[in-house]
Amino acid sequence: MKKRNDPRTIALGTLALALFALAGCSARGIDLAPEPPRCELNANAVCASAIENYLATAAVLPARAAPSKSPHLVPLIAPLKSPRGELAAEVDCYVNADPNGSWLVYAHVAIPPSSPQAVEHLRNQDLCANELPERKLAMESTPYNP
Repeated sequence: MKKRNDPRTIALGTLALALFALAGCSARGIDLAPEPPRCELNANAVCASAIENYLATAAVLPARAAPSKSPHLVPLIAPLKSPRGELAAEVDCYVNADPNGSWLVYAHVAIPPSSPQAVEHLRNQDLCANELPERKLAMESTPYNP
């Protein structure tokens, strides 16, 4: 005959009760905060603007002694600022610059928007492309002629 006051029986009963209570708590739905608004940044649009700025700046620079006849890869960093001057996002663009035209070789969102205010600002500028899948690989080369 087992004794009800046996320490092993009490310990096992307490452990079973604790595990049952813990399982009940973990089975409840946890109310998480709503997911912040997302913005899949349209890196091509950001890079198009960066290329225009680069070409406008390059046009006013003094001419080189021997201009290159072949395209050369130019890395461009396109920071996107909020109205208050804070960094909202950043895109890295790689452009083949050629005297006959330039084209985007690769675009990458280096720093995605992280705050709801940044997302709202980028959406207001029509830079979010939520319906497009995220692109992590090099995009097809697209000639860019302003």
